[in-house]
Amino acid sequence: MKKHHSLLFCALITIFANAKEPSLQPAETKKADPPKITRIDQHTIKIGKVTIHKKNRTISFPAIVNMNNNEIVEAAIVTPKGRTHESLLVADISAINLNTAFKLLSVPASGELFQILDKDFRPTGKFPEVSEATKKAARITIGLSWLENETKKSATLNDWVGYKSRKNPMKNGPWLYTGSYFIQGNFRAESSGDLVSIYSARPSLINYPGKDRSDDRVWFVRDKGVPRVHTKVTVCITLPSPPIKNSPPTSK
Repeated sequence: MKKHHSLLFCALITIFANAKEPSLQPAETKKADPPKITRIDQHTIKIGKVTIHKKNRTISFPAIVNMNNNEIVEAAIVTPKGRTHESLLVADISAINLNTAFKLLSVPASGELFQILDKDFRPTGKFPEVSEATKKAARITIGLSWLENETKKSATLNDWVGYKSRKNPMKNGPWLYTGSYFIQGNFRAESSGDLVSIYSARPSLINYPGKDRSDDRVWFVRDKGVPRVHTKVTVCITLPSPPIKNSPPTSK
């Protein structure tokens, strides 16, 4: 057990030391302090408040309902330092810890939504080439669970977001792990507080890849199904299964 814990700690050190966003070429990327790591069992690890379920390929963390009265939203989940005035949920966690969970489960970030920037960080009008394998591996689902009158309830994050109307739910479909980036030694998702964005945001760890993601006028909190403000919820991110490696041919 101690050996496994040491290996995990070394892996985390490596992730923090080498975390970069090549297209932005950050200057003097600083090493972040490793988070508190707790091994729950053989398949479960906790990094700060973020729990990794390796066997099920899920990542979970606590949050609270921040809006529920038909308001327009741009963000789905932010930290307390983020855009709380326009976010459905607030999660008091570290974006670095959440990003580390994705890295430990070998989930690649997809940059397909955002233009390549030049050396002065201006959009070039060109988008990066992203392989179909990466696009598929970076697509995730986000579920929610909470207690209501001592009864466990569940929904998808999509269920709580209205599209063009408070009654019409966002189309079911995946979210995209885009990975955020480092710049001048700062991890942008950590400093901005952006965890999951509906309206596309480059600093966010996760973005909605669907239609009208660049329109900030069409997304609302649903008028039903969302519990009262300050209700505690558990956010559960489900990752796709890792690709199956082809077995080497057997000799006859």
